[in-house]
Amino acid sequence: MLIPIITYTNNKCSDVWPVYMSLLKKFYGNPQHTFLLDDTGGFPFMGLDYFIYSNNDPFYDVWLRCLSNYKSEFFLYMQEDFFLYKPVKHDVLNFYLDVMKKNPHISCIRLLKSGIHSKLPVENIPTLYYVDYDTDYAFSMQPTIWRTTDFLKLQETKIQISPWDEGKLNGDVLSKLDLSSLYHYNNEPKRGMSHYDSNVFSYIASALVKGKWNTREYPELIPILKTYGIDISIRGEYKL
Repeated sequence: MLIPIITYTNNKCSDVWPVYMSLLKKFYGNPQHTFLLDDTGGFPFMGLDYFIYSNNDPFYDVWLRCLSNYKSEFFLYMQEDFFLYKPVKHDVLNFYLDVMKKNPHISCIRLLKSGIHSKLPVENIPTLYYVDYDTDYAFSMQPTIWRTTDFLKLQETKIQISPWDEGKLNGDVLSKLDLSSLYHYNNEPKRGMSHYDSNVFSYIASALVKGKWNTREYPELIPILKTYGIDISIRGEYKL
């Protein structure tokens, strides 16, 4: 099966949507897909579900309202600048989903190693590891298979967590909520300061940094943007 996707985005990134959607269709397929986007512009992709929020809304409130009537038990968290560049391994994703179904204490599985210094293996599953509550970035807004009820539980704390301040959520909060996280790692190479590549979900993490193209860490982004007729100079390239 194709795990349903929820994509969090903003109209400030509307120029990114056609690339994201095309690569998602090419390398993932056509899943049940919900967009979360703000009310400052339109939405060009007909036939998809979407939830409109205000830029003044707290991040947690957006998710609480969006998921209040969400029907899927699990979803894959995505953002518009997570560009896939290889076919995903659906057999592995569905195996991970089955692990979550058989182990209800597991709240989520991240699809790459990011900002984690611990390496606590899951017994008999050589590509999955526990996220230590004491590690840096015990919570991360990267492609992650989430149990919907547990993601709601996290948002109900009303802690302001967004893709831009995810590091502010420490492991104590996750521990008190009894949210257990795993991450995928199969000895993939490190990419930049914090992220590793993922051979199960090969994507650019992430294509935009502070609104500019992340070509320094992902030079393969340049031919992708050229293919879709994106003028790199308009946003510019991110430099340290």
